Amino acid sequence: MQRHTNGGQNVRCIDTLAAMTGNIGTSGGGAQYAQLQTWGIQYHAMKMKPPAGTATEKDRIININNFGREVLDAQDPPIKMLWIACRNPMMQDPEAAVVKKAFESMDLVVTADLFMTPTVAMSDIVLPVTSAFETAGLNVSYWHYWLSLNEQAIAPMYEARSDLAIAMGLSARLNALSPGSCTYPTSGGIDEWLAAEFSPEFLAQFGLTHWEELKKGPRKAVKGLIGWQDSKFKTPSGKYEFASETAQTEGHELLPIWNEPMDVPESYPLRLISPHWKLGINSQFQNLDWMANIHHEPTVEIHPNTAKQYHVAEGDMVRLYNNEGEVRLKTHLTRTVAPDTLVVYEMWLKDTPFNINTTLHAIPSDMGKKATGSPGLAFHDNFVALVKA
Repeated sequence: MQRHTNGGQNVRCIDTLAAMTGNIGTSGGGAQYAQLQTWGIQYHAMKMKPPAGTATEKDRIININNFGREVLDAQDPPIKMLWIACRNPMMQDPEAAVVKKAFESMDLVVTADLFMTPTVAMSDIVLPVTSAFETAGLNVSYWHYWLSLNEQAIAPMYEARSDLAIAMGLSARLNALSPGSCTYPTSGGIDEWLAAEFSPEFLAQFGLTHWEELKKGPRKAVKGLIGWQDSKFKTPSGKYEFASETAQTEGHELLPIWNEPMDVPESYPLRLISPHWKLGINSQFQNLDWMANIHHEPTVEIHPNTAKQYHVAEGDMVRLYNNEGEVRLKTHLTRTVAPDTLVVYEMWLKDTPFNINTTLHAIPSDMGKKATGSPGLAFHDNFVALVKA
């Protein structure tokens, strides 16, 4: 719902309705979908003191939602080197053709990953990282109330290292070559790093006295299960603010208002949305053989009335295109989508060139900068034309 040019205001209006009717701070009120109360990790690496003698300039921020274009536009100095971990920008970022140009413009691209993704294929150096079976970690979410410990099951295979070990080793080497040149920590075992993610408040959230108690099994949060149950808000007044001066200073309206949706372009009359597939997370898992057996080729979900209008039937090949690019895929007729909307699930399909982000222009949504440093992306304000291939 928020992935539109008016998405932030839509959510703000709905939250205001919940507040007006007394449904914030109550079980099942549904004012927000994110359970941030149980997302209490400390981001240890970001808070450690840099190595002695470190003297670095201020970091330069690149908007992840318009990554390719911002890399190409960056000057003084231009970006010439990229390190990638836990990302697959060639498949996940908008304007896929621009992202490819950004990769080609750099002198060195290093990717740490487990699989041969399209991003890995575009890299100069590939570092194999450990899987969840080969290194310990924490499993926590802002979508549910559980916390669990992932314990190491086997020793790392071949030359694989964890992202943590790779980053610490690189930092140590850079500082040996040029003291103070790298701010990342250079030492610490996995147990030490796990322990550092727990504040007293985070432990209490799950009824723990020590993180190693998780070795006995997962724990469900014992408090904070209902957001804002205490009616305390992180606002200047401490109250729910219908009129928000903070929003106004960020360039938004003082009060929640209805903003019209983006106009539908005359040349591209069909809205194309690309939600997550129920068995995948972004570009993960689809490379597994058993997943490919379930869903081995891309399809576009289209309402039967729309299919009739465009003279296509179930299983026909169609071409979806706009001024960004095009994709070719089979139709699947269903009444679960609106007549003016097409649905293509975002995923990476192994051994195919398919990428729905080929058609996606990097249009920002209206909100998000205050919380994350950059606005969100209007993924679902993407419009295409359809023709039978």
